[in-house]
Amino acid sequence: MLEEVTGAALIAAMADARGEGWGLRKIGTSAGISHEQVRRMLADGLPVREHPAH
Repeated sequence: MLEEVTGAALIAAMADARGEGWGLRKIGTSAGISHEQVRRMLADGLPVREHPAH
């Protein structure tokens, strides 16, 4: 159960970072996974969230 929750939180955080303009490699480096894994997780998980312009 905890793994599901932390996995969902990781995908949400990656989607937020992507929405703020972070590249897949930067996200992967921060998360400790490959950029290809980031791409797959975002494709399989939550949609990328767009942040309104400040």
